[in-house]
Amino acid sequence: MLGPDIRFEYATLIRTAVIRVEAEIGREITDKAEIMEGVRKIEAGGL
Repeated sequence: MLGPDIRFEYATLIRTAVIRVEAEIGREITDKAEIMEGVRKIEAGGL
């Protein structure tokens, strides 16, 4: 099980990624598919 510090770091990373994806697509993310598409773009250096 992950400790509280690691969980906080993961939550921060996910929150930051969601904000970046929302900024890229210009609207609020509403489902997991949008998040994963944005994460793939970030991984590819597209954002």
